[in-house]
Amino acid sequence: MKFNILGVFLLSTAVSFVWSQEAVQLPETEGPYVTGVNDFEFTRPVDPQEGDLTDSGTDSQTRRLMARVWYPICRKDPMNEEGCSDAGSALGRRRLYFEVGEAEATVPAGLNAFSYFQNLSAAETQSYLDAAPLLVEQGPFPVLIYSTGATGWVSSNTVLLQELASHGMIAVSLAHTGGLTGVQFPNGDVIPIDDDYVEALQENNGLRSTDTAPMNSSDLGVRFEGEKQFLQDGRGLAKYNLQWVNDEIALANYMEETARTNSSSLFGQLLGSNNNSISSLVYIGGSFGGGAAAVAAHKDPRANCAINMDGVGQSLDVFDASLRVPLLLFVTSTTLKGNYFENEFFYEPVQSMGSDPKIFRIKISEMTHTDFYDVIYGPEDVRQAFGGGTLDGMLIHDMLQSYFLGFITTTCLGDGNWTLETTFQQFPNTAEVVDVSYVSEWWAASESPPPAAGPTSMSLEDSSATTPTGIISSLLTATSLLAALLTWE
Repeated sequence: MKFNILGVFLLSTAVSFVWSQEAVQLPETEGPYVTGVNDFEFTRPVDPQEGDLTDSGTDSQTRRLMARVWYPICRKDPMNEEGCSDAGSALGRRRLYFEVGEAEATVPAGLNAFSYFQNLSAAETQSYLDAAPLLVEQGPFPVLIYSTGATGWVSSNTVLLQELASHGMIAVSLAHTGGLTGVQFPNGDVIPIDDDYVEALQENNGLRSTDTAPMNSSDLGVRFEGEKQFLQDGRGLAKYNLQWVNDEIALANYMEETARTNSSSLFGQLLGSNNNSISSLVYIGGSFGGGAAAVAAHKDPRANCAINMDGVGQSLDVFDASLRVPLLLFVTSTTLKGNYFENEFFYEPVQSMGSDPKIFRIKISEMTHTDFYDVIYGPEDVRQAFGGGTLDGMLIHDMLQSYFLGFITTTCLGDGNWTLETTFQQFPNTAEVVDVSYVSEWWAASESPPPAAGPTSMSLEDSSATTPTGIISSLLTATSLLAALLTWE
């Protein structure tokens, strides 16, 4: 997508003037379970195929990662203010959205000084900190592994994930070391975003920002070749896709291994009712994390399905190829352009694009790339400053719950009768199916299949031609880095 440097600068300047003083009120969970939350860390071996992507949390052998898990503790008791019958006093306290020092460590420098983030720091979530699960025999609970977008932070979708946990699911947000603004480990260590990652983000947006770039051509055949060559060359953020995919699969492996080796551990308790194994697995992500989630689900045989919130495929594994699992793909103007759709060559073979009934492509009207994150619960002026749409924030909250719970329960778990039409009728005139049949029609009309990209890079315009020197430092300023999170793919 196009990355407007001047726009980011103006945005970052404007936000400092319009930031609201309103308190942040987070919605209560609606599921039948009280939820707990816990931070943990783990390591995984580095895959040589990832290339030289070392950062301060990764060496040539080992990659250090952190994650936050929300999980069901017990069934809600409306007669007990604490939630659980006969166990309220044992639950402890609810976690703050940002615990002490967390915003300073994980949010772009300076943003925590604004009232919105100060108020988030004081806002209680609905989940009890480090609480022990009390009803593990009611499992097995499906596992949801979530990745936020590049330069984001681990708590960026707290409300959605704890809501899913309240419906009897184990929801884990994974912090990809080096690719998020800052990762704070349980022992207090903080690893900031890696300079090489920011350079890849710069290149990604630079290559996709010019009208002469093949991916922006009005000729569908040129776009096909351009996208394929971009992936083959490992340009921009595509070079990090395998790393993020491996992180996600390693997290699932860690959960199972921990359950098998330590029955008294959190995952030993949560997975114990299913012989210490994950019963059902859904990979979820937003933006770049959404593209990685679809690939992880495609590769991991344990996965039942995937949800991609407005992210581009970014991998040859799912380019011009059938995705192994069902996919719910949300689309906004970030990926749906005037004359083409940036995921137009992903998740199905081009010759039959648009015919796979297990691929759901949904465009929600008046909703933008930023509206998939917790910014929708803040004051409206803040949301609009960061590119929010005009759809009401709580309407988005309710609508996403309907899509997520319906898709996961029915499509992923096989327990229910939800269809897209169910949510369309519940929220009329808000969404539509994205039609990509024009791709297969183009293929059929071609005299021969699109030529494969050759072994030599095609002439992709160098990002330096459109990106001023020093952009890396400007990306790392407070609000411009957040803007990058909310506008890149």
